[in-house]
Amino acid sequence: MRLRDFEAHGNTYDLDWQRSQPVGYTMPVIDVADQQQRQVVVARGSESLDYQHPTTVLLQDGRTIVCPWTHGHGGALGPMKRSQDGGLTWQWVKTPEDWTEVQNCPTIHRLTDRDGVERLIVLGGKDGSMMQAVSEDLGITWNGMHPTGLSCTVPPITIEPISDGRHLALFHAGRSIFMSVTGDGGLTWSEQQKIAEERDAYLCEPVIIRSPDGKQLATVMRENSRWYNSFIMFSNDEGATWSSPEELPGSLSGDRHMARYDEDGRIVMVFRDTCICSRTAADFVGWVGTYDDLVEKREGQYRVRLIANSRYAHAGYTGYPGLERLPDGTFVATTYAVNRVG
Repeated sequence: MRLRDFEAHGNTYDLDWQRSQPVGYTMPVIDVADQQQRQVVVARGSESLDYQHPTTVLLQDGRTIVCPWTHGHGGALGPMKRSQDGGLTWQWVKTPEDWTEVQNCPTIHRLTDRDGVERLIVLGGKDGSMMQAVSEDLGITWNGMHPTGLSCTVPPITIEPISDGRHLALFHAGRSIFMSVTGDGGLTWSEQQKIAEERDAYLCEPVIIRSPDGKQLATVMRENSRWYNSFIMFSNDEGATWSSPEELPGSLSGDRHMARYDEDGRIVMVFRDTCICSRTAADFVGWVGTYDDLVEKREGQYRVRLIANSRYAHAGYTGYPGLERLPDGTFVATTYAVNRVG
């Protein structure tokens, strides 16, 4: 054992560090990480091509998926592919050169305005500003990036249809969660409003989940200080007001959650595992449970290890997923990872 002197300089403040939920979980884990027949390579990286942070959108035909991603961690936008067979094969999409001036985890959304016009929108960040580009031909061609008038660290992961033909976006800037609403299918956005901030917890990257009866919205949030598990809060008025954030069980501790419903009413949620007491820590995992499990802060039913990224890469090099459910019940989860040697 070696003992060394050390000192630290800086401001201090008292922490109200009081966990309300267990840091681990007791639910079973199903491991499919070695079942490579389930895996499709969308775009293979290399030492010179570091592909990260993909997100996806499923089009109305139930088989076309569009997927943008970045060069490097929080890096430049530009790469994009399109699949017309539910993710089995992929073709490159040409994007405008000015996309490379926008960074930080692009997100893609399909919005239909009050007149029935459908658009795809890609959002990204540039020097703290939220930028967006639009496609009106189902993701085949795209216009250049332009400002939304919003500020963010990472753009909205989900954009939820709400009453009166509007859409609600939640996102974070710094340690605060914000909301904005569009009434014209994403062409313009309302002034952003802060809806959550915790003194000790670092809330970010919210994902919206609507209750099965349609009357409530939940948002699950990453906790980036690592002092707590992930958090959740609720709205009973289409996002106008929100409850105070509450800590979730360790089974839901993760980064960049993405959720979809199965036909039986259960929720499938995928994320990077950040649970402190987990045998799949830093891997790409799924969680299966019900909306009531979220409301009651229960563990859920089971977890699934999808990719054992931690075997081959540093902690954190996975996640930021897309998740789509095809009409036949197949779930397509898209992420970046190193899942084999070389």
